Amino acid sequence: MNLAIKAALPVLAITCALAVSQTDADTQARGERLAKHAELFGVYNSNRRFENTKPNPAGVIDLSVNMRNDYFIPPGISTPEDELTRAARLADAVVEGETVQQYSALTARHSFVFSDWTVKVIKAFKTGSQIPVPAGGEIIVTRPGGDAIVNGQHVTAHDKAFPDFALGHQYVLYLHALPDGSSFQVMSCAVFDVSGSSPVPLLDPDWKSTTLRAFGSPVSTADFLATVARSAAQ
Repeated sequence: MNLAIKAALPVLAITCALAVSQTDADTQARGERLAKHAELFGVYNSNRRFENTKPNPAGVIDLSVNMRNDYFIPPGISTPEDELTRAARLADAVVEGETVQQYSALTARHSFVFSDWTVKVIKAFKTGSQIPVPAGGEIIVTRPGGDAIVNGQHVTAHDKAFPDFALGHQYVLYLHALPDGSSFQVMSCAVFDVSGSSPVPLLDPDWKSTTLRAFGSPVSTADFLATVARSAAQ
């Protein structure tokens, strides 16, 4: 055997072992994070659980709901920019980011499905000291809704009040930092798909008081992002 190849074999073996070990560690960390995040969605607790729900004709257990959100605008909020400013003040971070990966699981009571999304940060409009949010870096964002395979069974859950994300789309997100120190929960009151030439608000269709629907066509995405930056700085 060529001596150079022979000498390289132990290094190759060590490299492979490290790669497998790292993958196992990532899988374990992801599972532990999902288990913690499963406790965050108590609002979706109900007597209808995965275990006692029959599959639909397509063979899917559907736990979807139409959650009525008690969202309201306090006095003094009269313009869309005012509403964005309020959302930014309530948020620990405000970012523009692209969804690059999704992992879904059952909530703690098995009444709904939630998803942890890996989001690549394009721009951070507001960030705090709790969790760094560097441009170009990745953060974990958890939110309700998703599809999971549980014991070989396809389970789906969606909330009409909070339309789902799509992989590879760009969003403006208003975020609460979670106590685990490594991830965020997205605020459903202000989420915008900014993948196209105009922003698309992801809003509950039953919210009558919100002014944020003004941020749609014909408003340009560039102008909207400028408004986000301005309001987050106030």
